[in-house]
Amino acid sequence: MILTAIDPGTTTGMFIADVHVMKSTCAIVPLTLVSEPDTNRVYQLLGQFQPWAVVMEDTAIAPSREGLAPWEIIWNGLIQLGFHRIKGIKFRLVPRGISLISPGVWKPVMKTQSINWGDIHPNSQHEKDAVMLMHYWLRVNYSQKEIEYVTE
Repeated sequence: MILTAIDPGTTTGMFIADVHVMKSTCAIVPLTLVSEPDTNRVYQLLGQFQPWAVVMEDTAIAPSREGLAPWEIIWNGLIQLGFHRIKGIKFRLVPRGISLISPGVWKPVMKTQSINWGDIHPNSQHEKDAVMLMHYWLRVNYSQKEIEYVTE
């Protein structure tokens, strides 16, 4: 299944991978990892790769709404592309679902992890966060499986 993890911001980190869930492992085959300032390019990539589901960092709404615009633009674009929100973190049986995960939930956990990302080399914090967000989601949904990053 093709999964996409999105870390929205002024520059949006986006990790798209083909995830193979097997008996004892989740094999992650990276397809693209980008830091994209142009939300139109984010939509193009979603259209090109047609992900089964999306994991996206949720945002707290500050009273000033400062920094919220990129998140809202990407959220509205996902809805226009036919995605829908799934409540809770787990959505393994729901195609076209969007799982929103608060940074206060996933970041403290992932910052303590030592992960071998194989040939994945993030060039920015947003790219790194997108990879870690997907890893976190897989760890929650497939806790009994080993997660490995592979190249085809």
